[in-house]
This record gives sequence, C-alpha cells and structure tokens, in this order.
Amino acid sequence: MLAQYESEIPPLFDSWPLKIKIILILIILRTFKVYYWITRQVFFLLYPQEEHMLADKAGTELGLLIGAVPVMLFFWCNRSYFKQYFILNKIAPYYILVMIIGSIVILFAILLYSIDKINTVILFPVDAWPERLFFPLFLGLIEELEFRSIFLVQILFFLLKRNPSSYKEAQLQSLLFVSLWFGPIYHLKYFLVGNFVLYVLVFLLGLFNTFITLRSRSIIPAIFLHLSFNLYFTILNVTL
Repeated sequence: MLAQYESEIPPLFDSWPLKIKIILILIILRTFKVYYWITRQVFFLLYPQEEHMLADKAGTELGLLIGAVPVMLFFWCNRSYFKQYFILNKIAPYYILVMIIGSIVILFAILLYSIDKINTVILFPVDAWPERLFFPLFLGLIEELEFRSIFLVQILFFLLKRNPSSYKEAQLQSLLFVSLWFGPIYHLKYFLVGNFVLYVLVFLLGLFNTFITLRSRSIIPAIFLHLSFNLYFTILNVTL
C-alpha cells in the first residue's frame, strides 16, 4: 500500500537536515504563542501603563509577523514538494460548490453567535476594513499552512510509513490529531475565558477543514473557509 503513494511522500522529519528540523521547531513554538508572548512583554516594558492596550495590539501583530517567518522558510526549503503539501493541486469543480455552501453556513453561524453574544449584529465601518482585516486574514492563512499542510502531511505519511497497509486509517488518525491540536489545544484560550460557543465553532471549522483537505488533496478550500470565518468575525465587529 505504501508503494502506491510513494510518489506523493515528501521527505519526512526523520530524514530532514538539521536546519529544517529547527525551522519546524520554530513553527511549533508559534502554535504555542511563544512569539506573541515575548513581543507583548517587550512592548509592555516600552509603553507606559496607560498605553498597554496599544502595546498588546502592537506586540501581538509583531509576534504574528515573526511567527510567519519560519513557515515561509519551511516552504522555501521544500519548494520542490508543493504538490505533496497540497499547495498546487487542482480541485474538482464540486469543491467550489462546497466552499460556497460552507462560507454561507459559516456566515449564518457567526450571525447567530453575534446575536447571542451582543443581542444584535453590528457591521464594522467599511472604510476601516483594510486596516482591520489584514492580520485576521493573514493569521488564517498562516494557520492553514501550518495545520492543514505542514503538520497534516507529515503526520499522515508518518502514520502511513508505520502502517503501510491502511491509508484510510492513517487519514482518520491524522484528521483527529490535527483537528484536536488546532481546536481544543491551539485555541484553548476560548475555553479558559468561558467562550464555549466559539471554542466549539473553531473546533468544527478545524475538523471540517482537515477533512476537506484530505478529500480534495488541496489546501485551497480550507484556506477559503478559514479566511471566510475570520472575515465575517471581523466585519461583523465580533471579537475573536
């Protein structure tokens, strides 16, 4: 069974040179918010107490930009394997319909969430969209490249290498692992602050995005749905 997918397998972690292993460690550190925490603490020291809200925003945004660097470096070092990482694969036309329907479902869910949370729906001023949208959309893109490309591919083929006879079993295990990592672990903050509805929504988004990536063998649907999620939350003035 493994030989059937031999051409699809990119170099796995155990065969990587040291520099790519270090890059992966730096990517994993981003998923644990290490860069956000460091840059926010630095800005808290630089800004006076009354400007700590501004320091928090500036530190978070700088941490996001720093955390994106190892992701970009990873793909540069593995630029010969874009197809294996689901980057350049074409998608069947019916996945476009799935993306459209999924985006509508996401919008409906966020409208209900907004009504439940603040009893209304508030559209953020259109003239402020460019500045307000950049980091939520950029973050969504980086998260998909991490979870639905790098982590999913490495876990999937690592499991397949250990058990060459069951591709479907490897898919299921990688689906569960990546979905749990993205939802309950990576977005644990929503649970800790008591925002259980958003916690569940993010988990469902991650679960579906992982599933659709495995089915379509393309990261495009997952990126589209994730950016739709962040877009609707941002323009409807709901705090993520």
